[in-house]
Amino acid sequence: MSRRSRKPPLQDAIEHAVKALDKTAALEVRYINSFKGRGVFAKAHFRKGDFVVEYRGELIHSEESLRRRRAYHSRCVVFMFDFYWQEKTWCVDAAREDDSLGRLVNDDHENPNCKMKRVINEGKPHLCLFALRDINAGEEISYDYGGTDWPWRKQILVTESRVTSNVSSNERQENVTTEPDVIHSDAATPEGHHDTSTSRSLQVTAKKGKRAGHQPFKRRMWEKQEILAVEKHMMSFITSCRVPGKSDCDKCLELEKVALKNRNWLGIKFYIKNRITALKNKV
Repeated sequence: MSRRSRKPPLQDAIEHAVKALDKTAALEVRYINSFKGRGVFAKAHFRKGDFVVEYRGELIHSEESLRRRRAYHSRCVVFMFDFYWQEKTWCVDAAREDDSLGRLVNDDHENPNCKMKRVINEGKPHLCLFALRDINAGEEISYDYGGTDWPWRKQILVTESRVTSNVSSNERQENVTTEPDVIHSDAATPEGHHDTSTSRSLQVTAKKGKRAGHQPFKRRMWEKQEILAVEKHMMSFITSCRVPGKSDCDKCLELEKVALKNRNWLGIKFYIKNRITALKNKV
């Protein structure tokens, strides 16, 4: 297939965003499997830097986002993309099933071929995916949702650990890799996005290697019920970008004794701080 003539990526993004159009001649939706659901695939070649697709939905402010999170099923919450702009938290709510393609792009935190960027046109922000490298026809479009609490990542980690347990200890030592210390918050539920209770964000930091004479600090992944419990009482801190104090965290622990039995107030504080950092670095 011959390559398309290239329009300046920013101009291309704005033109498609203004008309609320996707590149249907260059992209298509395919069913992948029962685990991933649907995904978006290239039908044409994209060059590095090209605009690919907009994450399109309803632009709402943080207060409305909080209200909808309380009302939505967890499979709808995953389509809510929070981001920080003009000293405020905003959200693109793409929970409504429509014909737009951006909401169906799956997560890949190891080798994504796109990156989400904020494009401003006439005072309105648009969330657009741009190619990180050349993308060939037939490749699935993906980007890094950020975070560690996505259930499909946990399933992959479990599978990898089972495989690793079958190799010798020497082989394990030779193949050790450090897990990225990412902070939160989109991908496929059975009907197009993996089921989770949180919304989208980007990788911000990486774990430092073990220092001589020190035991490595093992971070425990946040479970779904723990995240739900914290968001139920502390989401206003995240959307307003305020780090809670000890009394706020203790109150949350008191209200969610069962779900947060393995957490302390500092754990909650730094979880929220990490969520805020991810929000500010998201696009």
